Amino acid sequence: MYSGIHPSGMGEFNSDDHYIYYYGQESVRRNGIAIMVNERVRNAVLGCNLKNDRMISVRFQGKPFNITVIQAYAPTSNAEEAEVEWFYEDLQDLLELTPAKDVLFIIGDWNAKVGSQETPGVTGKFGLGVWNEAGQRLIEFC
Repeated sequence: MYSGIHPSGMGEFNSDDHYIYYYGQESVRRNGIAIMVNERVRNAVLGCNLKNDRMISVRFQGKPFNITVIQAYAPTSNAEEAEVEWFYEDLQDLLELTPAKDVLFIIGDWNAKVGSQETPGVTGKFGLGVWNEAGQRLIEFC
């Protein structure tokens, strides 16, 4: 899984024995997100949602449950509040599209520090550093 890469445009392509789903800005080479799977896993892909240059999801056939992976690249702490709001609204949209019975993995680069304060059911006490606003926002989302 890749976040913070700089592909241009959106789509999917083969590279040797791997398959890559990607989304990046056309005009400005910043942000960008991708999920790479091998050939065996590619055959289990049920669908892909190339949401935007900060998040994509891929749904896989699994047993006994299907699996959805959402790959996200959150705005940095320097981003405008509107961009952060937009990010979490889009993430919520992807969550709502995920079938309730799927096993869900939300992964990526959150540009966040959650610190070492334990939040039961969300974070453990072994985080690094001191939490920042992005970390607090991530904890609230979880």
